[in-house]
Amino acid sequence: MMRKFRPFTPDLTLAVGGSTGIEAGCLYNARNGNNPASAKAAWTVNLTGYASWRTKLWRLPVTLTYQPTLPVAGTFFAPDYGELYYEIYLGDHKGLATPHGGATISSSTTS
Repeated sequence: MMRKFRPFTPDLTLAVGGSTGIEAGCLYNARNGNNPASAKAAWTVNLTGYASWRTKLWRLPVTLTYQPTLPVAGTFFAPDYGELYYEIYLGDHKGLATPHGGATISSSTTS
């Protein structure tokens, strides 16, 4: 949910708000481990915003957008190296789900 502002001109839009993201995937490596296939999953709650500017480039309409995202809190799952899935199932795990508040900022620029 984003709160939009048009502070200076109708061609410039600023927005700020929150978002959530879920990432899931699988890695396959047939060498050097007990698990050739490994599952990874993460869920994060983020602060996000964007700046969007509408302009013309040689009479063609162009919209430039910049959107940074800052993860605030979340959790992720990744088995330790050599940890078997039945060990996780039995409860003999070293780190199943860990709190995650990444110190990364991802940003995207589009036109």
